[in-house]
Amino acid sequence: MTGRVVVVGAGIGGLATAVALARSGIAVDVLERRPQLPETGTALGMWPQAVRALDRLGRGEELRRLAFPQTQGWVRRWDGAPLFRIDVREPTWLISRPPLLQLLYRSVPAGSVAFGAAVDRLDELAGYDLVVVADGSHSRLRDEAWGPEARPRPLPLRVWRGTLPGARSTTEESWGPGALWGLTPREDGRTNWFGCVHHDLTGDRWDADVLAEVYEEWHADVRRSVEEIVAGESDGEPVLIHDLAQSPPLRSYVHGRVALVGDAAHTMVPNLGRGACEAILDGVALGQALLEQPRAEDALQAYDRARRRRAQRLVHGAYLTSRLALARRGTRSRDAVLRAVSLMAPGNRPALESPAGLAAGGAR
Repeated sequence: MTGRVVVVGAGIGGLATAVALARSGIAVDVLERRPQLPETGTALGMWPQAVRALDRLGRGEELRRLAFPQTQGWVRRWDGAPLFRIDVREPTWLISRPPLLQLLYRSVPAGSVAFGAAVDRLDELAGYDLVVVADGSHSRLRDEAWGPEARPRPLPLRVWRGTLPGARSTTEESWGPGALWGLTPREDGRTNWFGCVHHDLTGDRWDADVLAEVYEEWHADVRRSVEEIVAGESDGEPVLIHDLAQSPPLRSYVHGRVALVGDAAHTMVPNLGRGACEAILDGVALGQALLEQPRAEDALQAYDRARRRRAQRLVHGAYLTSRLALARRGTRSRDAVLRAVSLMAPGNRPALESPAGLAAGGAR
């Protein structure tokens, strides 16, 4: 393809798209509303498909040098009883958002990214032949082209995320009625934490103190980390709080000369840990389509065929996983089934050992 291309948004999806286009020999401008890349953010999991996509962008080895490889994890009940263990052959690489963004940003041609460049309407981009909308869940450009029906639908779930001092070696989640709690390693030797709570348990409260009430009767590892958070021991990182939402199944990720990537296309709940991965895969697929197809219209349709249905299946799968993890009723039956399935899984031990023994330093 020849012509001018603009990417609106310098998040993970936008930068991955810019790198893919540049490697395909396509000149691209990236317009970012913020004055700079964010310097804070919690850990993201790079699944094998995303790592292979980064290999195609020439950044896979750098990711492996920076990130923390994770091949094992645990899910426990709210009272500490183990539910099931997760073992994978290929590691998921855990890396915080800032170094991942920097890794991608260093791969974009110098001068391609303009910070402090807000775009509110598509007519501001009339000089471009192709517009890639990568400005997130609240995209104004998506709303303009697709209409308000394309906006992500709010879910009755609120998530808290942050960082604690101290290293751990494994990922662990605990599931209780209407809430979950998670702890994962970070690439910098600290611990990433997250809590997701149904609105029925929090009401309109957004303060971290509400976590002490929600998790008051949970097992000791959860209570210990919550106490540190409420006491302000967040290791200099802010506590990030937001409500969750989910994109509707759009009929196309393409509208004329405009294409959606990342959260602008497929906002999903984080229970599968796939949001950042799919944004990278979007960028690589769009770059490949534009390289292979001489006409932009054909390239955009090829991109839509390659990405939309797959991403929408993951959106739905993440939602179903959240329903399972955050169930408020029937949890005893759920837990019994999960334990039975875990015991029958190939290669699993007949007796579930304590997950605490697998983490460096006990709870963390």
